Amino acid sequence: MKVLLVNAFQSPSVSAGFYHRFLAPMPPISLAYPAAALERAGIDVEVYDDAIQRGDPTRLSEAIRSSRPDIVGLSAVTATMPGVERVARTVRSVSPETKIVMGNVHADVFHESILKTGLADVVDPDDVEVKAHGVGKVGNWVLPFAVYAVYSDAMAFKIATAMAFQNVCQRANPILLEPVINAEILIPEEFMGEVIGDLNTRQGKIGQITNKGPVQVLTARVPLSKMFGYATSLRSISQGRGTFTMQFSHYDKVQK
Repeated sequence: MKVLLVNAFQSPSVSAGFYHRFLAPMPPISLAYPAAALERAGIDVEVYDDAIQRGDPTRLSEAIRSSRPDIVGLSAVTATMPGVERVARTVRSVSPETKIVMGNVHADVFHESILKTGLADVVDPDDVEVKAHGVGKVGNWVLPFAVYAVYSDAMAFKIATAMAFQNVCQRANPILLEPVINAEILIPEEFMGEVIGDLNTRQGKIGQITNKGPVQVLTARVPLSKMFGYATSLRSISQGRGTFTMQFSHYDKVQK
């Protein structure tokens, strides 16, 4: 299976109303995580940055023809929705057999209208990052099935398999795991209370506190998802005098 993730470009000159002020071009960082997870799961995935190409229709069409994806994934937020619609129409025109999956907040709120207009074949109202994780400890059995010459193509079997797997997973009450890291923080003693308080807000579990010359060494286990922006936070708390390192520890159940 081939998946193409597209970061749609929305020009401020296009009618975007109030939202045009938020449309500064940005790299497709939000697509990097699901792309990495899909690749790790053995799926052939590419990312096309339509924003860097400034919405060039020729290059978008060439990218679709070159990639020949089975599925195109689009992230739909209100500010870029006209650009997302343009990409979806281009996919329909260049590769009608390609399925379009649309997610993010706009798709969550307006999923019915998106499906009715035919802009997407599947709307995923949930966080794509959650659904991009691999699944472990699963057994599969293929039972006898009928084949019809008109309907039984490769894509039909892929879609049927995906629907069956999703149905089974929902009924099995799966447990979502997340990576937990070991963090080692070097901090002057006068800032220790604030650092511990900040780690507690990040669902951290404090380990040991030891002396190392003029500083205190604090170890903790923290969910990786809670560590984004920690360097800035630590710098602010410690007036630029604190440092930290982290390394992977294990996977644990996601805390609500």
